[in-house]
Amino acid sequence: DAEDNTESFADSIASAGDVEHTDPSDTSQNVSEETALDAETDSLSDISEDESTVEDVVGVNSNYTYINATWPEFGANGSDRSDDTQALNNSLYAAALSAAKSGRTIEVYVPAGTYYINNVLHIYSNTWLHLDSRATITRTDQTKEMLAGAHRERNNAICYNGCRHTGYTQVVNAKVTGGRWNGGMSSGNCGGPVYSRDIITFRHCSDITIADLTVGDDCAVHTVNIDAVRNLTVSNVIFQNHYIA
Repeated sequence: DAEDNTESFADSIASAGDVEHTDPSDTSQNVSEETALDAETDSLSDISEDESTVEDVVGVNSNYTYINATWPEFGANGSDRSDDTQALNNSLYAAALSAAKSGRTIEVYVPAGTYYINNVLHIYSNTWLHLDSRATITRTDQTKEMLAGAHRERNNAICYNGCRHTGYTQVVNAKVTGGRWNGGMSSGNCGGPVYSRDIITFRHCSDITIADLTVGDDCAVHTVNIDAVRNLTVSNVIFQNHYIA
Protein backbone atom coordinates (compact mmCIF):
# COMPACT_ATOMS: atom_id res chain seq x y z
CA ASP A 1 0.00 0.00 0.00
CA ALA A 2 1.18 3.55 -0.72
CA GLU A 3 1.64 5.57 2.43
CA ASP A 4 -1.28 7.89 3.12
CA ASN A 5 -0.74 10.60 5.72
CA THR A 6 -4.30 11.93 5.58
CA GLU A 7 -5.65 12.53 9.07
CA SER A 8 -8.81 10.50 9.38
CA PHE A 9 -11.97 10.79 11.42
CA ALA A 10 -10.90 7.63 13.25
CA ASP A 11 -7.59 9.24 14.24
CA SER A 12 -9.41 12.00 16.10
CA ILE A 13 -11.56 9.76 18.31
CA ALA A 14 -10.26 8.84 21.72
CA SER A 15 -10.54 5.31 23.06
CA ALA A 16 -13.98 4.76 24.52
CA GLY A 17 -15.07 3.30 27.86
CA ASP A 18 -17.96 1.05 28.78
CA VAL A 19 -21.30 1.30 27.01
CA GLU A 20 -24.12 2.91 28.94
CA HIS A 21 -27.64 1.70 28.20
CA THR A 22 -29.68 4.84 28.68
CA ASP A 23 -32.46 6.58 26.84
CA PRO A 24 -31.28 9.63 24.82
CA SER A 25 -34.68 11.26 25.38
CA ASP A 26 -33.61 11.67 29.02
CA THR A 27 -31.56 14.83 28.71
CA SER A 28 -30.06 14.34 32.14
CA GLN A 29 -28.04 11.48 30.64
CA ASN A 30 -26.69 13.52 27.73
CA VAL A 31 -23.12 14.73 27.71
CA SER A 32 -22.93 18.52 27.92
CA GLU A 33 -19.18 18.98 28.24
CA GLU A 34 -17.58 20.73 25.29
CA THR A 35 -14.71 18.80 23.74
CA ALA A 36 -12.15 19.45 21.08
CA LEU A 37 -14.13 17.21 18.77
CA ASP A 38 -17.23 19.41 18.74
CA ALA A 39 -16.14 21.39 15.72
CA GLU A 40 -15.50 18.24 13.72
CA THR A 41 -18.72 16.50 14.68
CA ASP A 42 -20.66 19.65 13.80
CA SER A 43 -19.05 19.80 10.37
CA LEU A 44 -19.61 16.09 9.80
CA SER A 45 -23.33 16.45 10.46
CA ASP A 46 -23.85 17.81 6.97
CA ILE A 47 -22.39 14.81 5.17
CA SER A 48 -24.63 13.03 2.70
CA GLU A 49 -25.22 9.30 2.98
CA ASP A 50 -26.82 8.28 -0.29
CA GLU A 51 -29.78 10.64 -0.89
CA SER A 52 -30.46 12.07 2.58
CA THR A 53 -28.22 13.39 5.32
CA VAL A 54 -27.96 12.51 8.96
CA GLU A 55 -29.02 16.08 9.69
CA ASP A 56 -32.27 15.54 7.77
CA VAL A 57 -33.02 12.28 9.51
CA VAL A 58 -31.87 12.69 13.09
CA GLY A 59 -31.71 16.43 13.62
CA VAL A 60 -27.94 16.42 14.21
CA ASN A 61 -28.41 14.72 17.56
CA SER A 62 -24.94 13.64 18.60
CA ASN A 63 -25.85 13.07 22.24
CA TYR A 64 -27.00 9.47 22.07
CA THR A 65 -25.75 7.03 24.69
CA TYR A 66 -27.62 4.12 23.06
CA ILE A 67 -29.43 3.72 19.74
CA ASN A 68 -32.22 1.41 18.62
CA ALA A 69 -32.21 1.32 14.82
CA THR A 70 -36.02 1.03 14.73
CA TRP A 71 -36.62 4.30 16.58
CA PRO A 72 -38.66 6.71 14.40
CA GLU A 73 -35.72 9.02 13.70
CA PHE A 74 -33.93 6.11 12.01
CA GLY A 75 -36.82 3.95 10.80
CA ALA A 76 -35.40 0.46 10.27
CA ASN A 77 -38.25 -2.06 10.03
CA GLY A 78 -37.70 -5.76 10.51
CA SER A 79 -41.29 -6.71 9.70
CA ASP A 80 -41.48 -5.74 6.02
CA ARG A 81 -39.40 -6.13 2.85
CA SER A 82 -38.49 -2.48 2.41
CA ASP A 83 -34.83 -1.57 2.11
CA ASP A 84 -33.20 -0.65 5.43
CA THR A 85 -29.75 0.37 4.21
CA GLN A 86 -30.26 4.08 4.80
CA ALA A 87 -31.91 3.62 8.19
CA LEU A 88 -29.14 1.36 9.47
CA ASN A 89 -26.38 3.59 8.09
CA ASN A 90 -27.96 6.66 9.67
CA SER A 91 -28.09 4.92 13.04
CA LEU A 92 -24.45 3.83 12.74
CA TYR A 93 -23.34 7.32 11.79
CA ALA A 94 -25.31 8.94 14.61
CA ALA A 95 -23.52 6.51 16.94
CA ALA A 96 -20.16 7.59 15.50
CA LEU A 97 -20.96 11.27 16.04
CA SER A 98 -22.09 10.58 19.59
CA ALA A 99 -19.01 8.50 20.32
CA ALA A 100 -16.71 11.21 19.00
CA LYS A 101 -18.42 13.80 21.18
CA SER A 102 -18.68 11.79 24.38
CA GLY A 103 -15.63 9.53 24.25
CA ARG A 104 -17.85 6.51 24.92
CA THR A 105 -18.63 3.42 22.91
CA ILE A 106 -22.16 3.74 21.53
CA GLU A 107 -24.27 0.66 20.89
CA VAL A 108 -26.60 0.38 17.89
CA TYR A 109 -29.15 -2.30 18.69
CA VAL A 110 -31.12 -4.07 15.93
CA PRO A 111 -34.21 -5.85 17.33
CA ALA A 112 -35.61 -9.20 16.20
CA GLY A 113 -36.79 -9.25 12.58
CA THR A 114 -35.43 -9.42 9.02
CA TYR A 115 -33.79 -6.30 7.57
CA TYR A 116 -32.99 -6.01 3.86
CA ILE A 117 -30.02 -4.04 2.53
CA ASN A 118 -28.96 -3.29 -1.04
CA ASN A 119 -25.69 -1.53 -0.23
CA VAL A 120 -22.82 -1.67 2.23
CA LEU A 121 -23.28 -0.69 5.87
CA HIS A 122 -20.49 1.40 7.42
CA ILE A 123 -19.34 0.89 10.99
CA TYR A 124 -17.09 3.51 12.58
CA SER A 125 -14.71 3.80 15.51
CA ASN A 126 -16.07 3.37 19.03
CA THR A 127 -19.36 1.87 17.89
CA TRP A 128 -20.97 -1.47 18.63
CA LEU A 129 -23.46 -2.99 16.18
CA HIS A 130 -25.47 -5.52 18.16
CA LEU A 131 -28.14 -7.66 16.52
CA ASP A 132 -30.76 -9.43 18.57
CA SER A 133 -30.28 -13.21 18.44
CA ARG A 134 -33.48 -13.34 16.35
CA ALA A 135 -32.44 -10.58 13.94
CA THR A 136 -31.28 -11.23 10.37
CA ILE A 137 -29.74 -8.80 7.90
CA THR A 138 -30.29 -10.02 4.34
CA ARG A 139 -28.42 -8.73 1.29
CA THR A 140 -30.38 -8.07 -1.90
CA ASP A 141 -27.45 -6.91 -4.07
CA GLN A 142 -24.68 -9.51 -3.99
CA THR A 143 -22.23 -7.18 -5.75
CA LYS A 144 -21.91 -5.13 -2.53
CA GLU A 145 -20.24 -5.93 0.78
CA MET A 146 -22.64 -6.15 3.70
CA LEU A 147 -20.60 -4.43 6.43
CA ALA A 148 -17.29 -2.61 6.26
CA GLY A 149 -15.19 -0.66 8.71
CA ALA A 150 -15.12 2.97 7.63
CA HIS A 151 -14.26 6.51 8.61
CA ARG A 152 -14.80 10.00 7.25
CA GLU A 153 -11.92 11.79 5.56
CA ARG A 154 -11.32 15.48 6.17
CA ASN A 155 -13.00 16.17 2.83
CA ASN A 156 -16.09 14.36 4.25
CA ALA A 157 -15.84 11.37 1.91
CA ILE A 158 -16.61 7.94 3.33
CA CYS A 159 -13.42 5.92 3.29
CA TYR A 160 -13.58 2.15 3.52
CA ASN A 161 -12.22 -0.74 1.44
CA GLY A 162 -11.13 1.37 -1.52
CA CYS A 163 -8.87 3.69 0.50
CA ARG A 164 -6.55 1.28 2.21
CA HIS A 165 -4.47 3.30 4.65
CA THR A 166 -1.30 1.98 6.16
CA GLY A 167 -1.27 1.39 9.89
CA TYR A 168 -4.22 0.43 12.02
CA THR A 169 -6.36 3.56 12.38
CA GLN A 170 -9.05 3.26 9.73
CA VAL A 171 -11.38 2.03 12.51
CA VAL A 172 -10.41 1.82 16.18
CA ASN A 173 -12.56 -0.05 18.70
CA ALA A 174 -15.60 -1.52 16.94
CA LYS A 175 -17.75 -4.55 17.74
CA VAL A 176 -20.19 -6.59 15.66
CA THR A 177 -22.22 -9.12 17.61
CA GLY A 178 -25.37 -11.20 17.48
CA GLY A 179 -27.90 -12.25 14.88
CA ARG A 180 -27.43 -13.59 11.38
CA TRP A 181 -25.91 -12.09 8.23
CA ASN A 182 -27.52 -13.60 5.14
CA GLY A 183 -25.51 -13.06 1.96
CA GLY A 184 -28.49 -13.82 -0.25
CA MET A 185 -26.86 -16.56 -2.32
CA SER A 186 -27.78 -20.20 -2.87
CA SER A 187 -26.18 -23.20 -4.53
CA GLY A 188 -28.33 -22.52 -7.57
CA ASN A 189 -27.08 -18.98 -8.24
CA CYS A 190 -23.39 -19.33 -7.35
CA GLY A 191 -20.85 -19.56 -10.11
CA GLY A 192 -20.40 -18.47 -13.67
CA PRO A 193 -20.66 -14.68 -13.73
CA VAL A 194 -22.31 -14.57 -10.30
CA TYR A 195 -20.17 -14.30 -7.20
CA SER A 196 -20.96 -12.35 -4.06
CA ARG A 197 -18.82 -9.83 -2.24
CA ASP A 198 -17.55 -10.20 1.31
CA ILE A 199 -20.07 -10.16 4.14
CA ILE A 200 -17.91 -8.44 6.79
CA THR A 201 -14.69 -6.57 6.03
CA PHE A 202 -12.19 -4.75 8.24
CA ARG A 203 -8.94 -3.36 6.83
CA HIS A 204 -6.17 -1.43 8.58
CA CYS A 205 -8.04 -1.31 11.89
CA SER A 206 -7.41 -2.10 15.53
CA ASP A 207 -9.35 -3.43 18.52
CA ILE A 208 -12.04 -5.20 16.49
CA THR A 209 -14.46 -7.80 17.88
CA ILE A 210 -16.72 -10.11 15.85
CA ALA A 211 -18.66 -12.47 18.09
CA ASP A 212 -21.78 -14.54 18.70
CA LEU A 213 -23.16 -14.35 15.18
CA THR A 214 -23.81 -16.42 12.07
CA VAL A 215 -22.66 -15.52 8.55
CA GLY A 216 -23.66 -17.47 5.51
CA ASP A 217 -25.53 -17.97 2.25
CA ASP A 218 -22.70 -16.48 0.26
CA CYS A 219 -20.47 -17.25 -2.69
CA ALA A 220 -17.65 -14.86 -1.82
CA VAL A 221 -13.92 -15.46 -1.97
CA HIS A 222 -13.84 -14.21 1.63
CA THR A 223 -16.91 -14.43 3.84
CA VAL A 224 -15.22 -12.40 6.58
CA ASN A 225 -12.26 -10.44 5.24
CA ILE A 226 -9.69 -9.34 7.83
CA ASP A 227 -6.71 -7.42 6.45
CA ALA A 228 -4.05 -5.74 8.62
CA VAL A 229 -6.01 -5.66 11.88
CA ARG A 230 -4.30 -5.37 15.24
CA ASN A 231 -5.98 -6.79 18.37
CA LEU A 232 -8.70 -8.84 16.69
CA THR A 233 -11.16 -11.05 18.57
CA VAL A 234 -13.33 -13.56 16.69
CA SER A 235 -15.47 -15.66 19.01
CA ASN A 236 -18.41 -18.02 18.56
CA VAL A 237 -18.91 -17.22 14.87
CA ILE A 238 -20.77 -19.80 12.79
CA PHE A 239 -20.05 -19.99 9.06
CA GLN A 240 -23.02 -21.55 7.29
CA ASN A 241 -23.89 -22.32 3.64
CA HIS A 242 -20.76 -21.12 1.91
CA TYR A 243 -21.20 -22.14 -1.72
CA ILE A 244 -18.32 -22.89 -4.05
CA ALA A 245 -18.76 -22.76 -7.81
